[in-house]
Amino acid sequence: MDNRNEEVITFSPNGMEIYFSIEYYPDPTPSFILYTKFVKGKWTEPDTVSFSKGRRTSEPFMSFGGSRIYYFANKIKNQKGSLDKCYSERNKDGWSEPVSLSTPPNFISPKFTLHPCIVSDSSIYFSTYSGEIAYSKYENGKYKEMKILPSPINHQNLEGTECWGDPYVSPNEEYLIFRSNREGGYGGSDLYISFRNKYGQWLNPQNLGPTINTEFDELGGDVTPDGKYLTFGRNGDIYWVSTRILKKMKKNRVHNITLDTAGGFQ
Repeated sequence: MDNRNEEVITFSPNGMEIYFSIEYYPDPTPSFILYTKFVKGKWTEPDTVSFSKGRRTSEPFMSFGGSRIYYFANKIKNQKGSLDKCYSERNKDGWSEPVSLSTPPNFISPKFTLHPCIVSDSSIYFSTYSGEIAYSKYENGKYKEMKILPSPINHQNLEGTECWGDPYVSPNEEYLIFRSNREGGYGGSDLYISFRNKYGQWLNPQNLGPTINTEFDELGGDVTPDGKYLTFGRNGDIYWVSTRILKKMKKNRVHNITLDTAGGFQ
């Protein structure tokens, strides 16, 4: 269908369910989430998931062993921003109605946040309304105030434009995959990876190279629950490659980090 973009995709831990978001451009408002299941040797016809009906939803991320799915949405109970990060719980009928994560980590309207990624301790990484990659730690049953990740993760290019980061962080927070339009890429927004050292500092990002990045925009780089595949979006379609490429990047990771004048890392 014209102007249809298939973007972020997430899998159940057993690989038998797939959820992915659909948006239409230039107007992304009618975005929604579809799902398909592997039944009797084949995938079912994709259908709109229940919590996506009657509201805008996108960028799903499955967590907690498949018992929760996170996404952003509007028209939800206790909504704080124009689009809230929220989740649905799996139940006997399928999925619950959306539950807002409140604030923090959501903003008060009209601001919004996008692309949630949950790590092992329930902390959350996401993109802010201004395009930065941010983090909220989950502690004592609630989220703490958001922190913007320092340079060189967040970055402005020479034209001063920014790029929504679409962060994926591994469950143990060993590495971060994100999109950026910084200088030196292959064109448009490219996917990068940054590894974390033993002091908790994010190392200089590495471009994932021409196997993945092209003259077009690459976005939404996520790793499947079994750790075997990297999925990402390009030109309205979803692609995948083996995560062997990430292992090669880990061997070649950059270790030089210097403090900048703002106290971040570059």
